[in-house]
Amino acid sequence: MAEVSIIIPVYNAEKYLPKCLDALVKQTFRDIEILAIDDGSTDKSFEILNQYASQDSRFKIFSQQNSGPAAARNKGLEAATGKYLMFCDSDDWYEPNMCELMHKTIIEQNVDFVICSSHILDEEENIRQQEDLSCYELNYLGKTEINDEVISKTNILLWNKIFKMDLIKKYAINFPTGYEHDDDCFCWQYMTVAKMAYFLPEKLYNYLRRNNSIMGKVYNKTNKKSLYDMLFALEYYYKFLRRNNMERSKSKLFNDLYICHWVSCTGYLNEIEYQQAYKIFSQFIKGLPDETSQYLKYYCLPHRVLKIGKFVLFSCIYQRFFSFTPNQKDFDFRLVLFSKIVLFNISKKNSQLRVKILGLRFLKLKLK
Repeated sequence: MAEVSIIIPVYNAEKYLPKCLDALVKQTFRDIEILAIDDGSTDKSFEILNQYASQDSRFKIFSQQNSGPAAARNKGLEAATGKYLMFCDSDDWYEPNMCELMHKTIIEQNVDFVICSSHILDEEENIRQQEDLSCYELNYLGKTEINDEVISKTNILLWNKIFKMDLIKKYAINFPTGYEHDDDCFCWQYMTVAKMAYFLPEKLYNYLRRNNSIMGKVYNKTNKKSLYDMLFALEYYYKFLRRNNMERSKSKLFNDLYICHWVSCTGYLNEIEYQQAYKIFSQFIKGLPDETSQYLKYYCLPHRVLKIGKFVLFSCIYQRFFSFTPNQKDFDFRLVLFSKIVLFNISKKNSQLRVKILGLRFLKLKLK
């Protein structure tokens, strides 16, 4: 039995895998087991994993048909024997002292999880917009009591944290398979039952941003499956709350998370795609208490359409933007005529007011 289990889902990562595995072999904290799950790779990834396992008994190699990272991580959870759990992506790497500092901190500070800072590296220029970097930053420092606000403001990345296995087993925390954003769901579940956390400012993880990586595809605005899957991940989280009798005590947290992600996801969809998202939402709220469903319906509004046969004469989307900032009211209004022409779009988001007519910007005003 190892002290710390490290789970790595692997899929066609032969170019990056040696650097990732070398960093784990060189960890200053030695009492680790490395559970690498090959998810049906078609390159030499599985061969590379077996080479490392033949040289270091701490490696445990698993193979499965291509089922996605969630299924791979669940397989790792089932096999893990450590008291503590960490994750690593196959194209990233740990700093040499990451395991040592994370393990030392979770014990000495007597907390339920530790989160560290990270080096964010771009494989190519223009991977994603600079403002996206804010999602990797720590909003707190030191020992912090977990409440709804902390959960909503803490990044839901797996690889910059160390978790307690007994808490995971107690509440049967796992990953929803078949959907992207499974890591979001795992972190929401865990943070919901955690009491205390410690935020380390040290940059111990190296995250390589790539457009064709799993995370790159998740945050690609053209990846509609990812946007829909966020709604399914939230449904999975709600089932976790219901199963553990936290449906009422965490109703505000869930509502805030759902609305926030609804707005961020559907803001990238066209009219037909928005209708599909609303179908997912409508199906979900059928099983919710009236108070919760009514609250969500105030923000998650239907797409209004006027048709003659299949030809759309008029369509309208109006969104109330949820904000964690009190008294901040943002919105987005889109008026579309004759199926394709976006006649009018007015939105107030991120302290900016924008007005477009026939796709041309007439006003962009920075608000104080």
